[in-house]
Amino acid sequence: MPGPRAALRLSRLLTDPSIRTAWMAVLPPLLAVVLQWLLWRSIQPYVWFLFYPAVFASSWIGGKKAGLWATALSVAVVWWLFVPPTFTVAKPDAPVLPALVFVAMGIAFSLSHSRLRRSEQSLYDLFDQAGDGIFVADLDGRYTHVNAAGRRMLGYANGELIGMTIADLIPAADLPRLGQAKERLLAGDSDVAEWTLRRKDGSYLAVEITAKILRDGRWQAFVRDIGERQHAQAQLRLAATVFDNTNEAILVADHERQVVTVNPAFTAITGFEAHEVIGRNPGLLNSGRQDGVFYRAMWDSLNTTGRWQGELWNRRKSGELFPAWENISVVKDPSGAVTHYVSVLSDVTPMKAAEERLSHLAHHDPLTGLPNRLMFVGLLEESIERARRHGQTLALLFIDLDRFKMINDSMGHLAGDELLKEIARRLKTTLRAEDGVARLGGDEFTVIMHELARADDAAGLAKKVIAALARPLRLSGREVVVSASVGIALFPDDARTVDDLTRAADSAMYRAKERGRGTYDFYSSDITERVVEHLRIEAGLRHALEHDELRLHFQPQFDPTHLRLVGMEALVRWQDPRAGLTMPEGFIAVAEQSGLINDIGAWVVHRACAQLRAWLDAGLQPVRISVNVSGRHILHDHLVEAVEHALEVNGLDGLAAPIEIEITESVLQALAPSAVVLQRLRALGVRIAIDDFGTGFSSLSVLKHLPIDTLKIDRVFVRNIPDDVDSKAIVSAMISMAHTLGLHVVAEGVETDSQLAFLRDAGCDEVQGYLLGRPGPAETIVPLLQAREAAATR
Repeated sequence: MPGPRAALRLSRLLTDPSIRTAWMAVLPPLLAVVLQWLLWRSIQPYVWFLFYPAVFASSWIGGKKAGLWATALSVAVVWWLFVPPTFTVAKPDAPVLPALVFVAMGIAFSLSHSRLRRSEQSLYDLFDQAGDGIFVADLDGRYTHVNAAGRRMLGYANGELIGMTIADLIPAADLPRLGQAKERLLAGDSDVAEWTLRRKDGSYLAVEITAKILRDGRWQAFVRDIGERQHAQAQLRLAATVFDNTNEAILVADHERQVVTVNPAFTAITGFEAHEVIGRNPGLLNSGRQDGVFYRAMWDSLNTTGRWQGELWNRRKSGELFPAWENISVVKDPSGAVTHYVSVLSDVTPMKAAEERLSHLAHHDPLTGLPNRLMFVGLLEESIERARRHGQTLALLFIDLDRFKMINDSMGHLAGDELLKEIARRLKTTLRAEDGVARLGGDEFTVIMHELARADDAAGLAKKVIAALARPLRLSGREVVVSASVGIALFPDDARTVDDLTRAADSAMYRAKERGRGTYDFYSSDITERVVEHLRIEAGLRHALEHDELRLHFQPQFDPTHLRLVGMEALVRWQDPRAGLTMPEGFIAVAEQSGLINDIGAWVVHRACAQLRAWLDAGLQPVRISVNVSGRHILHDHLVEAVEHALEVNGLDGLAAPIEIEITESVLQALAPSAVVLQRLRALGVRIAIDDFGTGFSSLSVLKHLPIDTLKIDRVFVRNIPDDVDSKAIVSAMISMAHTLGLHVVAEGVETDSQLAFLRDAGCDEVQGYLLGRPGPAETIVPLLQAREAAATR
């Protein structure tokens, strides 16, 4: 037995390439010599015969180098052993010519075999490096060759698939299909089909197999992974399903703005069939309501940002105009070139109609159709602002019917309603088109007279109104004559705000009644007294901020179903050393005019956050605190910094929405700056609520596209439910609309059990009011917080 070193040397001799080449060059010729001697008598005339296969074998097994060495060795051996020492070239049997032929044949064998081996290696490399899996099986269907892609596809190592069959790789349920496929192949057809193969780890792979039988009877299959293709096809099918079934109209145009395709919803909304718009410009939908400036801005947005969205009016095939909310996106190829435009269009006609109905209910008197108190305030605000901007004078006429209560009580409410409707009709026919008339409630009406040249013009209009209303009319078969008293206040001489101007006209009306009714009077007052009072309040507020005279009271907010505490509203109070505890109505207007509102707002936010931190430190889990802020505070962008600082200083910036900011609807009229501030507040984790909802002019489309969380229904709507049908309808509509927009709803001013029950049944989320809890200092909230935690642990 050889030792370890001898075995090692033997292993090296067998594996070393140069030694193996030498063996392949020597061994075949030596075997040929042995056979030559053994068969000498039989083959002596053909001494070269056995050396041809020797050279062939050497070149086949050992390559070109071994073949050439074997050729040389064979010639030398034969020449030395078999060729006589003397010969002449001229002899016919001279060995020179056979020797030259042998050498040429040996070289040819070696070179051709080398090329054959290279070709074979190239074919093998192509086989092994192919992107698809290639499986070759013998006559029995067992794999004899599998390339690298096939092994990698199924997770097997080299050689592990050899001897296996397709039946070992497919689910049992596919075996019947396998038999059918074999029958087609044996009939001479190729077979292309999708199959599922089992990987080594047990998972399954979707593949496409192209199989055929080779001429020698072997089986060959090309296997391609189609998992990504199936996923892409599934995504395409899903996209097509969404495209065909979505309720929004979708229009796709090419880079030249020609329509490529539309979905069925487009036809349903616009009335145009697909073949009527494909190849045409989308401008066929233009309503004419948007001018060139609008479309230039739209295309500027598309070219710079790649998208545009907004509300516009379009035209149906029938010619009918309709409002739409449209989103347009630009599609680009990898090089950045525009390939398509995709427009998604929603018909907002129902929303617009609902918005108009709700707006009309909220801002018009249902009996007379005139603007109500809410709308009157807005109209007067706009009129005052316009008069201030243009340096004009306007008059406010406050009209009250004389002894209306007597008519209403004696003839009944129906007769009283008929009287009010007739009064409204007469007012509208008496006034100029540019003048505005409203019914504030009961028998009180107002008229806004614009562009007043002199005070006598207001007096002349008051006389016309009194005369028109004094004409007899028939009620319930009886002729009735009514009179009216009119008070007149002028802007800017008598007052400069809505409240002050309204109070001045109201005072003038009462003075007219005192003078004998059926007449008019102008307002007169000592302006100096109001100025002095304004300055006193402003100075007092500055002192209050410096000496901590402001107080924060909290009014709890409850879940209307279980009456659980869910939040609270922070309300500022002024502990005036002379007047005592003063409500906001007594100083907020002065604070806004003087600019102190920013400091007050920052104080309220900071004190609310400090109170939250105090409750946390006491082991309580406080609920959300809502803070009212001024529109001036938002529009001048001081609010974000105040909230961010208060949250950070009190360690509340990690809590989820501990603060809710309440803003009034009027702030939303300055949409662009408001949106920026609200987005920044939302980024701080602060919730946003619209306070006194319904008393302003909020557009539903504005609410839809601003970061609003909560709507607070103003107490003026809650006050008359459930007795007043109109109030019930308005509140129900508000709650439904808010929930449709995904907004939370809080109702203010709940003072009776019937109001609470109605709001609960209407789906209102939260309620607050004197019925459940009055505003009070922080210590009055602690028992509610403790009770809340106790209920949560039970």
